[in-house]
Amino acid sequence: MAGKRDALKAVFQKYDKDQNGSISRSELEDLLHAIKIDSGDLSAFFTHIDKNHDGVIQYEEFVDWLYEKRGQFAVAGCLVPPSEGGIEDVFLAFCGSGHSDMDGKCFAKLCKDCGLLDRKCTPTDVDLIFAKVVAKGHRRIVFAEFEMALHKVAEKKGVDFQDIEDKVVCGGGPVLHGTKADAVRFHDDKSTYTGTHVNGGPDHVAKGQGSAHSSLGPAALRHDERHSSTGSNARRTSATTVVATQRPSRVEAHEAFLAMHEAPQAQESLPQYKSLDATWMAYTKGQDMDGKTFAKLCKDCELLDKKCTPTDVDLIFAKVAPKGQRRIHIGQFEAALELLANKKGKSVDEVRGIVTEHGGPELHGTQAEAVRFHDDKSTYTGVHQHGGPESVAVGAGTASQLASRGMGVGF
Repeated sequence: MAGKRDALKAVFQKYDKDQNGSISRSELEDLLHAIKIDSGDLSAFFTHIDKNHDGVIQYEEFVDWLYEKRGQFAVAGCLVPPSEGGIEDVFLAFCGSGHSDMDGKCFAKLCKDCGLLDRKCTPTDVDLIFAKVVAKGHRRIVFAEFEMALHKVAEKKGVDFQDIEDKVVCGGGPVLHGTKADAVRFHDDKSTYTGTHVNGGPDHVAKGQGSAHSSLGPAALRHDERHSSTGSNARRTSATTVVATQRPSRVEAHEAFLAMHEAPQAQESLPQYKSLDATWMAYTKGQDMDGKTFAKLCKDCELLDKKCTPTDVDLIFAKVAPKGQRRIHIGQFEAALELLANKKGKSVDEVRGIVTEHGGPELHGTQAEAVRFHDDKSTYTGVHQHGGPESVAVGAGTASQLASRGMGVGF
C-alpha cells in the first residue's frame, strides 16, 4: 500500500508542473487528456473535484476524486498500475476464485480474520460500513471501495489507517475454519491396543488356517531352533514379542499380589484372602472381572449407600483398571476394595469381611404365579389323565394299545 501511495503522489507531482503542491485548471485538463477522459464542462468538473473551492486541487482532493465513484476506479487504474504483493493480493484472496470484487460476507470475514473487530468496531458496524461504500444498486465492492471501507474502519476504531492496512497485509488471506475431530484415546494411543491389534491387526491368512503365527506350526518352530539365520531370528523375535505383550494370567497376578504382601499383617489376613478368593471365583468363574460384575458384587454385598454410590463404584473400577483395558485381575480387585473402604470410611478388613461372608452372586428373577389348571393334576381330563397324547404313527393307535396287542390283549 505504501508503494501505491508513492505512485499516486508521483502522478500528482508529474501533473503539478509548477510544483506548487496543487493542480490548476489547465493542469487538470492536461491530466484528463493524457488518460483520455472526456471532462465535458471542464469548469463544472473542476468545481466538483475542488471540494474546498479554493481554486486549486489539493493532493487529498485528487486522491478522493480517483476513488470517489465506482466508475472512477478506472482512473486510478490508468494512472497507477496495481503493485505486486501487499493489500491488493489480500483483497483478491478474500474475493474468492474467479472474482475481482468483494461481497459483504467476504468483507466481514476479512475483518474477523485480520483481527479488526473489537468493542469499537463490531460486526454490525462492519456491515454498515460496507453498505456505505458499496455503489447504489450493487452488492459487491471493488478495490477502491474496499480502501474507503478500511478508512472508515480506522475512523471507527480511532486508529491510523496505516495500522489497519498493516493488519490486513499481515493477515495474508482467509483463515479456513473447520471441525477438528477430537482425539480418540483408544485409536490414537497405540499403547492401549489389545489382542491382535497389538501386533498390527488381524492376520490376513487363508480362512480356517488360523493366524499367521499359528500357521507356522511345530515344524517351523523346530526349524527356528535349529537354524540361526536372519529370517529365523526375526521370527523368534516376533514370537518373543507376542509372548511379552500378553497380559499376565490370573494366577501370575495372584502370586504377584501375595509377593507384595509379605508383611506380618498381611500374613495374618491370608486365610481371609483365600475365602475372598472363593468369592472372586464365584463372581468371575475363573476369568477377569469387568465393571458390570464389580458393580453387581458391590450391590449384592450391600456396600452401596450415600457415601458410596454406583457412580463412585464405576469411578473406582476405572482407577484400578489398566489403561485401555476393561477388566481387572484379583490384585486390582483388592486395590478396588481398599479404595471402596476409604470411600465408605471403613477399614479394609471390614469391607473384605463383608465380601467374604457374602460368598457369591445373588440371582434375581421373576417367579411365575401358580396356574391351577397346570399345577393341579387332579383337574386333568381326557388323555392328560394318563400322561397326555403320545407321538406314534397316525392310525396305529396309542403306545398302550400297541403294547397290549403284543401281549395278546385286545381292545
